[in-house]
Formats: sequence, C-alpha cells, structure tokens
Amino acid sequence: MKKAPLLLFSNLNRRAAAPLRSRSYISDYHSPSAFPYSPLHSTIPRLLQSPAKSHGSTFNHHRFFTNPSRNDDSRAENPSRSSSKPREKSDLVEAFECAETTEEMIRLFKEMEAMEGRFDKRELGIASLKIGRKLEREGVEPRSFFPFAQKALKFLREYNDFSIPLVLAFQLMGYYYHALNTFDELSRECLETAANILESIKAKGLARAEDIIAMQRALETEEYLSYDELLCYLKWDELLKNWSVGSKSLRAEIEAADNQIESGKHNEAIHALARIVEKTKEDSEDRALASVSMAKALFHRGNLDDSLKWVGIACGILDKKSRAFPFEVCTAYFEMVRLHSGVDEVRRGDALKAPPPLVKRGNALQAMVYIRVELSRIYKEHVEGSEQEADKGQP
Repeated sequence: MKKAPLLLFSNLNRRAAAPLRSRSYISDYHSPSAFPYSPLHSTIPRLLQSPAKSHGSTFNHHRFFTNPSRNDDSRAENPSRSSSKPREKSDLVEAFECAETTEEMIRLFKEMEAMEGRFDKRELGIASLKIGRKLEREGVEPRSFFPFAQKALKFLREYNDFSIPLVLAFQLMGYYYHALNTFDELSRECLETAANILESIKAKGLARAEDIIAMQRALETEEYLSYDELLCYLKWDELLKNWSVGSKSLRAEIEAADNQIESGKHNEAIHALARIVEKTKEDSEDRALASVSMAKALFHRGNLDDSLKWVGIACGILDKKSRAFPFEVCTAYFEMVRLHSGVDEVRRGDALKAPPPLVKRGNALQAMVYIRVELSRIYKEHVEGSEQEADKGQP
C-alpha cells in the first residue's frame, strides 16, 4: 500500500495541488518551543526520547477490553453490582468487563487507581482511555470526558512507550479541544502529535498485537479507506455528488452553479447560489457546500472580503460535522484553501494567501483523517493476519 498522506496544506505556494503526503515530525517535538500552547508540553520531550521495550504483563487485555453489552440509555448504577466491592485484581477486571453503565465503569476505575501497585500505568491508561472514548461517543459535554482523556495521556506518557493507545489518547484530547471551539491551536497540535507518533510506530514496526486487541472496539469504529479511495474523497466534484445527499435537486443546482464559476460566469453563479442558500436547511451539508461555492464565485469576481465572509459561514457549519464526516469536511477545507492560496485555478501574479485560521483548520482536519485511515488500516491488517493464522492451523 502506498504511504498514507499527511499535511495537505503545508506548502501553499506550490502552483499545483499536491496529494497528501507523509512527513515525520518526531524530532521536531524535542524542541522546547515546538508545542508551546499545550498543557501537555512539559513531558513530551521525555516521552519521545526513545520507545520503551514492550513490557510484559499478567493483565489479560483481551478480557478487559472486550465490548460488554450495556444499556447506554441507563445512566443509573446497578445496585446489585455497586453493593459489592471487588478486592482482587481479577475481580475488578471481571467487574469492569461486565459493567452495565458508564458510572459503574468509572467507580471501578477509581478502585483500580486505589489499588496501588496492582495495575501498571499502561493498564490504568487504557482503562481511562476506554471510558473517555465511550463518553465522547455518547455525545456528553466535553468536560465530562476530559478528565479521562487527561488521565489516559498522563498514565501512558509515564509508561514511556510509543503505542496505539497513546495515539488514541492524543486523538481524544484533540477531539476535546475541537469540541470547545479551540480547533485552530490545541486541537491541531494534539492531532498532529498523534499523527507523528503513529508515523514513528509505523516506521519502527511498533504496532503490537496486544495494543490492537486492547483497543479493539475503538479501532473498529475508525473508517477504512485505501490510499486511492482517499484521493477520490478529496475531489470537490465527487463531494458535491456524494456527500449525504438530502436533496438531489439542490445538489444538482450547486453543481450547475459551480460549473458556471469554472466557465467564468461569476455573476450568474452568485445569483443562483443566493437562491440555493435560501432553500437549504440551516447547518446542513447543502448549505455548507453552497457557501463554499459562493466564496469561490465572489473571490473570482474580486470581492475578497465578501468571499471570506462566506468562508466563515462554511467553516461554522463544517466544524460541527468534522467528527462525523472528517474526509468530506477535509475536502471542503482543501477547496477553500486552494482557492485562497491561488493554487491551480487562480492565475494571478501575486496570489492571495489563504487566511491562517483556514490553513490551521485544514491541517488539523488532515491529521484527523490521517489518524483514522492509518489506525483502521493497521487494525484491518491485524484481523486479516489473524484469520490467515487461524486458517493455517486448521487440518
């Protein structure tokens, strides 16, 4: 498979839009100024000095991190379970596996923390990460899952090991800052750090089976795309046709207006898009895409300030959808960055550079896409390898 892409928007002065490309930043994070804004900065250089050797453990990761059947609608503790307090490590593992509510998982996790020396940092980090990801997937307030993301990162850093759980912990912190609308700085830095660690894991062959098993449920939720499929996702015309088409007629009208822009009929496109926007639902994909096209039409007509206003409208909608549709939103951002960078389609002697917030969002989204694609690829290869081994063992 071709190497997965990273940092699509890093070279905006190129005359053609280059495909996503991989880059290893691991050495950059040894610099004290490389991660200046994040509260996580103080221990990152220590973490990235050298990957620790794989530590053995008597802890059964597979049993601990299988996905138990729970009633997610019930947030009350099960009285029969909460009344009995497990005292042995094996009891806690079993109870955590069978927990029926998030609250019960949290209670049991606190007991694990209290059993000093019985659970190592990796085990506590994975447990905290699992709770944090579950809460985030349930759509709770960001501050509800933040303590678990923070603890997961703390424990896994202290374990001093490059690992998939560490990537997932940085990813979860990135989602937290994204949800707080601090997407441009802290979220981008967390997501890019996760992508950089994942690059090192790939390059050094550190993707361990026990990591994959431990975080099996988390990895199953990532979306798999091959490199070629990902490139198809990054085509604006394909996005117009295929992204959550609620109204085929509206999407056809947006396509027609986009064709008018390409043909130099900017005034006609602007009038058509104004009518289209009135027919779209607030915060819908249709309105986001129409807003991107409006920004394009106004930019080509020379109304740069008005164009940026429509970029802002599009970003306001797209940022709310980037967790659920990272590939599609990344493509929309790329289209806006390409437009305002003078790349490919704007032929001017002194092209206008893309606004910095737009570039930062684009880089963060690309890191988000890269992480999801690579984690899902690693998991897919693990599953295929396990199936092949099982076939070999059969008579």
